[in-house]
Amino acid sequence: MITFIRKIWKNGFFPILSVNIISKVIPFFQSLIVIRLLAKEDYGIWSYTSNLLQWALLFSGFGVASGVLQYVAENDNKDEQQKVVVWGLLWGILINICISIGLIIVALFVPLPIKGVKELLLSLSFFPIISIVYNVGQSYNRAILLNNLFSATSILYFISIFIFTILGANLLGLTGLVIARYVGLIVTVVYILYNHRNIKLINILFKGINIRYAKSFLKFSFICCLTYMTGQILYLIDVFLIGIIIKNPSIIATYKAATLIPFSINIVSLSIMMFVAPYIIKNRENTQFIKIYIKKYFWYLLLLNMTIGALLIIFHKQVIELVFGARYYDMATPFIILVIGAAIAGVFRIPSQNILGNMRKIKINFYIALFAGVVNIILDIYLIISFGINGAAISTLMIMVLTSILSTMYLNHYLKEN
Repeated sequence: MITFIRKIWKNGFFPILSVNIISKVIPFFQSLIVIRLLAKEDYGIWSYTSNLLQWALLFSGFGVASGVLQYVAENDNKDEQQKVVVWGLLWGILINICISIGLIIVALFVPLPIKGVKELLLSLSFFPIISIVYNVGQSYNRAILLNNLFSATSILYFISIFIFTILGANLLGLTGLVIARYVGLIVTVVYILYNHRNIKLINILFKGINIRYAKSFLKFSFICCLTYMTGQILYLIDVFLIGIIIKNPSIIATYKAATLIPFSINIVSLSIMMFVAPYIIKNRENTQFIKIYIKKYFWYLLLLNMTIGALLIIFHKQVIELVFGARYYDMATPFIILVIGAAIAGVFRIPSQNILGNMRKIKINFYIALFAGVVNIILDIYLIISFGINGAAISTLMIMVLTSILSTMYLNHYLKEN
């Protein structure tokens, strides 16, 4: 065990783990403070607006950030690596400009079920254009194994957002939250561009890129986008449909609060998969190598996720009272259901789907996610109408179990056959 810890420390796992902890802990405490500062209805309005923005960001760059990670990690030529990141960024910005225009159209002309959402959505409509620079830059840092820079950039982003969010919510309410999003992101993007100022952007653009290579890159990126999009529906559809069916910002606030801790307990699972991704990509044809990685990490993931999940369920009343306060006692049942689902996903779904993606088996991830997405929508509509937010939580649990079974079964089958 000590040898294992020393090895992953040397190879840069703990900077990635620290980032994932910070990426969950800071937004978590940030949300708690915002919950305390805002009226429950205002928090519901903010949650629903953020949900709509996240729907738009599912299409961000049509997946070029994933393409940059894959194609840069596969290539050891520095010039070719920089060419991929520059062209990926260019395509991503063009696509996200279109996404921003789409958000403006929705905010201006589409009837939305929650009052006050239109104005917030319109003010956040330019967020995708700036965020693509952050996403592509971080993918490039991971691909060339600049784990310390990746960590520093992520920490800067989350701390900036945290500081400006608290100040903004306290001084200007919902308007302050919008300003905080932009300021925190812009500060981080400037830091990324400064650290990669050696990339000769103009020269690379004039050199052009091989058409066949570009098509392969865009196709891979787009399939990753579809896979990510269908997978993330699991986390977004609940709040979206609760808003449409129940149309009560206070209930939206309750369910959103119930998701905060469960959706944050997969820190270790996500950290491990981010850490091993470049190594699996480089050895994606070596199934024996991948089998060793799976065996090495599975029991650690099982022990950690089950322990955390059990503690949260046993002490759920104390956790809710301490963290959220008396206004959110009605979140107990969905909270417990979501904890169970998140613990299962952390052991099976997250590792399996990430490994399949790193091995370029992205189509199977897409098919699983698409099937699960359709089932999720059907279950959500029926269960929310029948059981309210408890139904939404049950639907999420069922989909987490389903996707865990399907992705793990396929990965095991593939590794046995090759």
